[in-house]
Amino acid sequence: MPTKLKEAIDKGQWQKVMWESYPSEHNYFKFGDKVDEETFGLPTIWEHNALRNLPYFKEHSEKVAGSVWDLPKYRDKAIVLVGASPILSRQWEVLKKAVEDDNFIVACVNSAAQFLIDRDIIPDYVICIDGLYSTEWTLDVGEKAKDIECIFSPFVNTNALKEWPGKIRILPYTKGKKNSRVAKKVYNKWGRGIPGGGNAYNALFSVFIACTKATTFLFFGNELSYTKNYYAHNEDTQHKDLVYYMATDVNGEKVRTLSNLYTYKLWLERQTQFLASEYVADTFCFINCSGGILGVEGDGDLQPQIRQMTLDKAIEKVKRAFRFEKLSWEEKNEQMYETFYHKGTYGKDGGHKKWKYLVDVLLPPPNDVGKILDVGCGNGRGLRYSVDHGYDAYGIDIVDLPFYWEPMGIQNRCKKGFASHTGYLDEEFGLIVCTEVLEHIPMDGLDDVFKEMYRIGNDKFVFTMAMGTSFVLGTHIHLTIQPPQWWVDKLQEHGFIIKHTMFMMPKGQGRNRSSMFVYAVKDDKPYQTGEKQLTREGWTDEPWEFERDESFFYPEEVVNA
Repeated sequence: MPTKLKEAIDKGQWQKVMWESYPSEHNYFKFGDKVDEETFGLPTIWEHNALRNLPYFKEHSEKVAGSVWDLPKYRDKAIVLVGASPILSRQWEVLKKAVEDDNFIVACVNSAAQFLIDRDIIPDYVICIDGLYSTEWTLDVGEKAKDIECIFSPFVNTNALKEWPGKIRILPYTKGKKNSRVAKKVYNKWGRGIPGGGNAYNALFSVFIACTKATTFLFFGNELSYTKNYYAHNEDTQHKDLVYYMATDVNGEKVRTLSNLYTYKLWLERQTQFLASEYVADTFCFINCSGGILGVEGDGDLQPQIRQMTLDKAIEKVKRAFRFEKLSWEEKNEQMYETFYHKGTYGKDGGHKKWKYLVDVLLPPPNDVGKILDVGCGNGRGLRYSVDHGYDAYGIDIVDLPFYWEPMGIQNRCKKGFASHTGYLDEEFGLIVCTEVLEHIPMDGLDDVFKEMYRIGNDKFVFTMAMGTSFVLGTHIHLTIQPPQWWVDKLQEHGFIIKHTMFMMPKGQGRNRSSMFVYAVKDDKPYQTGEKQLTREGWTDEPWEFERDESFFYPEEVVNA
């Protein structure tokens, strides 16, 4: 759980923090609570239920699995939240795919439990928080449910609690008179209260957000709108005579909704917006697989924090994402950059301008350099340029790119491989060039890469590292962005002796758009004695500014050439 969210929950400020940004909607919710209290007398009913339920929990302690705060953390699982809306009757067979797949945890509301279990769809969890018993649902679902945990509020109707054949997990739901003696007993025994958002579906979302480390959520059976009937499992008589309102669904069609359904929609949307805005946007993934009106603004625009997709597509997408997450960082980068190169959206320069700078400005003559390896050579244009100027250069890249290498005649100089284990001999190369590569490697992979480059190099090393972020096809590709001193310390930690550092910046831009240049050696003695030449005559390590439209920034005289 993100630190700020945890702090908000621990201090009982989750709702307060969220609603500060939506005061008018908060007043709308408070009006609904007032109706519950004045029209139905629900707070009193909840209190009476709790007085009966607390002894029941004690007498049947063997059934109580614990508090929701003790749930497994589910870091590597996607949570499928299942309601009882009409789409459930049309796509329950698709839902079975998620139930049968270890990547998913399926949790449903009490009104969907019998519908699912009758079709041999056995969820991992059911939730029931209803203070009043209803003929619209039952938890008397038979032996198939004996291994399912049902999440109960202590304020739930006692009949529902007694019907359930399986295990019980307690949700300290913030209902009733929150400062009463009963409420305090609940919170002292089962932990801090969790906001529920007005209905079981939203309460289920709150439970998995607050009590687990799951970050991927699929919303299903939660249309929050209807054309004729709302519930999937029966002819809905409740909604026929109620005043309804028209809303726009995800397909731009007009559908019916009710004031309470719209309230639940707003609450869930504000929760997802709160999570997406307070923290890194891609920390959480929310996918609406229900259709309906969730994630749709009043004018029909789709909200960016909730993705819209069919359940079968969402299941396959999540499975691919989890398979990807289980790969090593090398395998992840291999797949990503293979996609980027084949789509023609990445690496068009291929190091050409970087190599032009090295060959024309920095490096001593080829005989003083020896054999060169370009780690992350890309399409090889830079490598070709260095070979044309007499340097004995070779390349390795995480992607096999013969359609680039062969036309330039460098296919025998380039190979596919990983920077962390290249397969070359110890101290095989006089110069290792690694430009605009290191920032693409996750921090926990850098040590292996530096060890490998130090092993295969015997003399000089050139590194450049981007100082800012970069995106390709919507993917954040700079995984390690650190200040210059961090890179210096990391290189020195691995034995590199740094001779020169400088910045390369586009004109008119700050250092956040720059690259850091590092020139290092393995053994400094030959350079101190003059036995070896480090740079070309007249070279300086002063910071340089370059034209903004250049993909690599090097001295003015090279640009003009």
